[in-house]
Amino acid sequence: MALPKTAADGRISFYGYDITAEWVLNYAETHYKIAKEQDKLAKASIGAQLLKIHTGIKSLHFESALVDPTAPPGAVTIPGGRPGEPRVRVLSVFSDEDASYEGRPSQEQVDRLSQILGKQPRWWVDYDDPQSYRW
Repeated sequence: MALPKTAADGRISFYGYDITAEWVLNYAETHYKIAKEQDKLAKASIGAQLLKIHTGIKSLHFESALVDPTAPPGAVTIPGGRPGEPRVRVLSVFSDEDASYEGRPSQEQVDRLSQILGKQPRWWVDYDDPQSYRW
């Protein structure tokens, strides 16, 4: 999990997995029977909480990332956003920001999440414009 070079335009990079909303909803329904009775937002929250419990990773976040030429085949783009700039939903394990990187999970925890998701994590560049980072 080497820290990537910062994107040339100053964007944050996320280490994580491309993931679909449907996968998270199905995970919730499969592992928590009462989830079937919930709306999509509640199911997504339940799915994320279950992933945290099943892996021991305390900080999992959904992010939007740019689809770059090295993205794995089959990365599902999500609607909306800027014309001509496809984006992908990423389940982020940590980012290249100092506090996040220093608090990254163990390799064992990441391996457990990789096994659950059936894929390996990679670095993704944030979809948000760096101007949005300023307060």
